[in-house]
Amino acid sequence: MEAGYLLGILESRKTVASKRDDLLAALPDAQLLLTLPGTGAVTCATFLAEVGDIGRFDNACVLSTYN
Repeated sequence: MEAGYLLGILESRKTVASKRDDLLAALPDAQLLLTLPGTGAVTCATFLAEVGDIGRFDNACVLSTYN
């Protein structure tokens, strides 16, 4: 019973990851962020969820001061 439950959770995680990757593929900002060394899909999605449209910042320095 526990193994079946864990397999169900694993499948759910795979589904969520696939949907996340599909959404990121459609975002030009995500494609740019994913080129940064050490930035994976989870970090990229979290960053974009917190910051939103990075185009609203004049430059990287302004973005780096965003709270």
